[in-house]
Amino acid sequence: GSSQSFNLPVSVNVKDASDDPVGNFCSFDSGVGSNPGDLKVKIKDITVEGIGEDEDWVPLDKIEIEVKVENNGDENVDNIDLEWGIYNQDNDEWVVDVDNVDDYDLNDNDDETTTISFVIDEEDLDIDLDELNDGDNYFLLVRATGEVDNANNDDTCDSDSRSINIIV
Repeated sequence: GSSQSFNLPVSVNVKDASDDPVGNFCSFDSGVGSNPGDLKVKIKDITVEGIGEDEDWVPLDKIEIEVKVENNGDENVDNIDLEWGIYNQDNDEWVVDVDNVDDYDLNDNDDETTTISFVIDEEDLDIDLDELNDGDNYFLLVRATGEVDNANNDDTCDSDSRSINIIV
């Protein structure tokens, strides 16, 4: 018989490759590349106080981001480290460096929602305002990394991202 080969698409842990400019944000900076604990990280809501709205931000806007982390697995996940950052793809620079925003444990089938708040100003950004350039080359990235409460204490991680447009 003749043999046939098939090319199967590789599935990536983001909804759309353009959604995660640093590859898989979980693996970024010696992170964790797998999710045995079945965590689910979701950017639920972005609220803007100021001129901008949703994913369109203007300097001096106050931004609130609601991030929900669910434990969909059968094991508890301990020492969850919720981190976030804002990345400019054009010049490969973090506008907000990756920073820890919350720590908690999640029992199986539990979830936790955290609100991240910041202002687009010199104080909250890690670059000067005049270094911001116009356009949709910014990415909001969040990840939750934890330890599965099992025999191996496996590390587990999931991430989510959103494309952001900054209007200067």
